Amino acid sequence: MKKRIKKTMAGLLAVLLSLTLTVSTSAAGFTDILSGDPLRMFFAILNMITTESDGKDYVERPLEQVEYTEEQLTQRNAIAELINHDLNRIKTEKPSFTKSVQRGLPGTNADQAMSIIDRISSIAGSIGDLLWGDKNPFDVDTILSSLGITSFFSDIGSSNHLSGMDCNDIVSVSGANFVSAIEGKDIYNNNPITKSRYDDSYTFKIYLQDAINPDENSAHAKVFDLFSDVQLYQTIASLAPDFDSDIIRIRYVDCYLEGRVDEDGNILEYTTHYKCILQIDTSEGAYDINQYIDSINNTEIYESEVTYSNFNWTPRQFGDLNNDGRISTADARYALQIAVGLEEVQEDTIAFGDANGDGNLTSADARLLLRAATGLETLVNPNA
Repeated sequence: MKKRIKKTMAGLLAVLLSLTLTVSTSAAGFTDILSGDPLRMFFAILNMITTESDGKDYVERPLEQVEYTEEQLTQRNAIAELINHDLNRIKTEKPSFTKSVQRGLPGTNADQAMSIIDRISSIAGSIGDLLWGDKNPFDVDTILSSLGITSFFSDIGSSNHLSGMDCNDIVSVSGANFVSAIEGKDIYNNNPITKSRYDDSYTFKIYLQDAINPDENSAHAKVFDLFSDVQLYQTIASLAPDFDSDIIRIRYVDCYLEGRVDEDGNILEYTTHYKCILQIDTSEGAYDINQYIDSINNTEIYESEVTYSNFNWTPRQFGDLNNDGRISTADARYALQIAVGLEEVQEDTIAFGDANGDGNLTSADARLLLRAATGLETLVNPNA
């Protein structure tokens, strides 16, 4: 028995020492973690890995709709109209572009952040084993993945969207409206559209007001793919069934849309960004929330940044597999290499090289491309 107690204490001491080396936290943080309550542990660990050491790095903007004067609203309507007009060109002309997505827990150094979150996950699991043994209900990785958070703040990656193809993924969370659906009353700031001092481009950056749990009919849904608060509440319910999740609020902060267009109104680049902050409704006096305040309030739990760039407003010609602006023997050779398995098949190569319309790239397509390159054939897109 003494051996077992000694072993348990040694394990606990090692865990606490590892935690001290991993992050700096307060005595209250240790109390939360060792309380035996998996929900408090969840929030305490989120708080440790997401709160900036120098305080919040965002500006809070009003939650209530700001009342503008007629002149202010006229100015905002004009800005919204310009932005909508320019962004709508993507919808109507469908240029090729690159979409880069970063989503996850707020952080600055992805490699360092991943190392920290891996160590904390391990530490949390060890503490859970000590507190609950084989019935340990706590797993940081499972909780975060259930929220769609796979890392601290990871680059989910870039995807290329092709000229002449449907660009309907540039939509709001409702799946219906393009980003170009904002109204003047949605714009919080009144920053003018300014001309660059370096070239003939123009830049804009508009902020939206903060919002609590915005839905698909909100101004925020016209701009962002919203964070799934439903998944968060389900996760909380699985950890602590008796906890009243109605007291939790998700505040959207630092919500903006910024972009750059050329003198003809062609989009060169634009970015959408927001953060999610956990807050609690202290007006719910019937529920004992005091024990949760330190662990929950103002914890940054999610950040989203999506950038659209590399727009190509020149329509890509069918048959131009390598996208160099012309149909040549290089395209035919590329198609043949794909047909015999020497090159990996990409979505765009099929879309622009399937000359016979059978849904694949084969030697038959390579032959048609070669004839087109030498002027013996006129290519017609069978899927047009």
